[in-house]
Amino acid sequence: MPSGAFFGRYDVVPDIITTGKPMGNGIPVSGLLAKSKVLAAFSDSIPYFNTFGGNPVAMAAAQTVLNVITEESLQEHSRVVGAKLLAELRSLMDRHDCVGYVRGAGLFIGFELVTDRDSKTPDKALALDLIEKLREYRVLTSVAGPYGNVLKLRPLLAFQPGDIDRLVGSL
Repeated sequence: MPSGAFFGRYDVVPDIITTGKPMGNGIPVSGLLAKSKVLAAFSDSIPYFNTFGGNPVAMAAAQTVLNVITEESLQEHSRVVGAKLLAELRSLMDRHDCVGYVRGAGLFIGFELVTDRDSKTPDKALALDLIEKLREYRVLTSVAGPYGNVLKLRPLLAFQPGDIDRLVGSL
């Protein structure tokens, strides 16, 4: 399984993994990883052919992305910078009752907004107002979650510790 994969932190080894969108850095590509017994059950009983399977340009793009991630230690960078960002974002909870919870892993963070922290009542209106206000500070994000009250904070992998103050200050 991929080193540092998301599911690894939960001590889970899935039978099948699908991945896609960011693999080709803008070039359409996706991938499937599976245990051999799962693939054997599929390929031994069903003939399969795909006209897009193994497109050399898409594969070269995906391989280049994987090489950059490895060579530039971007997983470790994301872990270290993300932990610092998460700590700073959590400090906003001490000053603002509208911050219900901040959670995340690496540079993938959810920033929950609520009308009441004790009851966790979602504040979708505040979340929408905040993403609009953040645009004035040149911070682009969107909302997520079943109630639309969680800001999706997913800075680029080029995000540096020096960028944390700007993001947290904008919030």
